[in-house]
Amino acid sequence: MQIGFVQGAGRPTSRRLEAGGTNELMNVADVSRIKGVATLALVATILVINKEISTQTKKKRRPSRAVVAYHEAGRAIACHTLGSRVLAVSVIPDHTPWGIDGDGYCLAEFPSNVDGMAMLMAGEMAQLRFDPKSEGTYPFAGDEHKVEVTLTAMVNQAMAELNLTAEDARYEFVSQLERRCKLAAQREAIDIVDRHWFEIETVACALIRSRFLDRPAFLSALADCRRR
Repeated sequence: MQIGFVQGAGRPTSRRLEAGGTNELMNVADVSRIKGVATLALVATILVINKEISTQTKKKRRPSRAVVAYHEAGRAIACHTLGSRVLAVSVIPDHTPWGIDGDGYCLAEFPSNVDGMAMLMAGEMAQLRFDPKSEGTYPFAGDEHKVEVTLTAMVNQAMAELNLTAEDARYEFVSQLERRCKLAAQREAIDIVDRHWFEIETVACALIRSRFLDRPAFLSALADCRRR
């Protein structure tokens, strides 16, 4: 059904209304019919909007505890492997007055260098290795943003030290540096996930059971790995 409203000057204006394969002339001056059609259009619009919202909600489903556990375990093991002190790991949703702000976290220091980028990337890699179909269920936007912030800080520091003045040289240098830093961080994260997959699984299983690991519990889980 195509509905059109036309305002005429001086005399009523007609508009064609197509419905069910038949044509009918609708007089815009017929206020009662316009109101009826407008009501139907409003109802139809609301139904369409509700359907779109329902579809989006299904697409953005909340991640399972296991998915979050492997994500945070991957980051925790990467931090521990690269010398960052892991204080806590959690898969308890962080409830705020406006909803769930986060499904889990790894409390550790993430340095502003390639190691820090690798620590962030390892979470996504561990999650997708555990469940490749979980892509999109656990937001990576936060990690990606932190990686970009770290990369920007590294580039700015390098630019200040080299004091490049030519615009072409600056652009080429920044492009090459960003690409090489990201590639180095990705390789480092892949290597950690591959070599320490057993530790990641152990920490993830402990998180699934208890939902929260403080530093002693985290170190205890790692000690269990060494005893096996």
